[in-house]
Amino acid sequence: MTKGKRTRPWVQLSAVLYLKMQERPADPPEGQTDVFSIDGFHFLVNGRSIPIDFNAYAVTVIEESRDGCFRTFLLQCVSGDGPYFSEYQTSEVYDDLWAEDGLSPEDITADFLSRADCVEEVALAYGKDNYDICEFAIREIKLYDRQKEYVLPESAIQHTKLRINPMC
Repeated sequence: MTKGKRTRPWVQLSAVLYLKMQERPADPPEGQTDVFSIDGFHFLVNGRSIPIDFNAYAVTVIEESRDGCFRTFLLQCVSGDGPYFSEYQTSEVYDDLWAEDGLSPEDITADFLSRADCVEEVALAYGKDNYDICEFAIREIKLYDRQKEYVLPESAIQHTKLRINPMC
């Protein structure tokens, strides 16, 4: 361990997301694909907006259906297990923002996040740009530390906003 650097808590997030989109009739530009990735979450805990991200995510389409130009997806998003490596700590990208709120990376635990008043936002990256989002919902969010599972209540996930970013 680097001198002065503290160990980040072990945290894993699992989310099931429902997404309904309408595809526009134009063909997507070449190179665009049906690939999703997570760009982060914003939790509201004790009146503080807490953005979190992880260095490794796996996003799996667990259900997909098509009805004309409408497509529906049920996505399973799990932090820690990435396609190239696994890492079960939050990313360092928000450390400075947390510090402004008097928080350190050691404070961002599964237990702390499970006490969220709400999940304000989920940011997804998607590989196509020929769609309009019709519906979005979080079906469940579970957080884990090495000993325990924490389930966010329905009241904390029912009004979450979705932000879709272009995939780089």
